Amino acid sequence: MQLCAQALCLEEMLDVPVPAGAIYYGKSGRRMEVSFDDALRTETRKAAGLLHRIIAARKTPPAHYEKKCESCSLLEVCMPRATGTGRSALRYLREIVEISGGDV
Repeated sequence: MQLCAQALCLEEMLDVPVPAGAIYYGKSGRRMEVSFDDALRTETRKAAGLLHRIIAARKTPPAHYEKKCESCSLLEVCMPRATGTGRSALRYLREIVEISGGDV
């Protein structure tokens, strides 16, 4: 979807059709061709709409850890195990205070 979103931006900016793209995986040296069909374009536009609603709401949704997270380049930034569903900064701080016996 990210690649398709980039293609949609290029189409809008340059007024040219971008029917396909490719994803290159550096570690494995694999290249995967991606066709931007109507279904992918529709899903990408839906995701962009959701992103706009999330930004308008000014609330970051919780991360959800999945097995695929391990191969993501943003794992250390996203930290889905530490910040995922059910986790909060307030709960974390309370746990730290309890562990330290109130000496923070």
